[in-house]
Amino acid sequence: MTVYSPPDFEAITYDLDHVPDQSEIHPDDPHTTWLGPLDAEIRLAGTRRRYKVGMLLGEESKDAIGISIWTITDTANENVAKHCQRNGQIDVTLGMLRFRATLIPTEVEPTLIESYRKTIFRVWNVHTRVEFKVNLENPMLDSLLEAKNARTAAFITAYNPGSEKSSPEDNDRAHKALLGDLKSDGFRWLNGDGVDPNDIWKPETSVLILALDKSKATSLAKKYGQNAYVWIERGDPPQLVLTR
Repeated sequence: MTVYSPPDFEAITYDLDHVPDQSEIHPDDPHTTWLGPLDAEIRLAGTRRRYKVGMLLGEESKDAIGISIWTITDTANENVAKHCQRNGQIDVTLGMLRFRATLIPTEVEPTLIESYRKTIFRVWNVHTRVEFKVNLENPMLDSLLEAKNARTAAFITAYNPGSEKSSPEDNDRAHKALLGDLKSDGFRWLNGDGVDPNDIWKPETSVLILALDKSKATSLAKKYGQNAYVWIERGDPPQLVLTR
């Protein structure tokens, strides 16, 4: 197991209705490390409250590690959630590994997060199509950004706000409004879509917006009611960013 330093890092926590087995957790994702179910312990920083938890540690990026924590009881989950809303920090003990994490609660359902992570994102550039997934390095995507003289990009859709199915007419209007915003702000973009490999959702028309900062990407995703978007920095694996 990799021990990450420095010990303080941002993390995303959400409750799970059941303890998943290994086959359910990104079996094809080399950036996710399976560490559960385990007899780990967390302490709410600044208090004496301790809870036994199972844990999945993964989602490695340059300065953050996503961490999924679930406890044994609903009451414990509620206490952890309330604590996170106040100051967010927990101390984690995992065998000889000890570290402090800053937890960012999210309202997005775990099943939706899993769906986003499994989505195949496609971008068209003239006659070339580039496909990518979050957490997986993609040299073709890096080459595309380099060719477009862009260090960063964001893959965003205006379809189906809140991951609730909208009518084709509403989705089309939302997409045209997003394009209007990009034109007004002077952004460059490439057309694309997000494809559900399980074919439960129809492909969602999307855009790969080039050379913008992360705060603007988050603002756009929130404006169009999206739970998440994909953030890309050239040379790093694409990252899922939750907005709620």
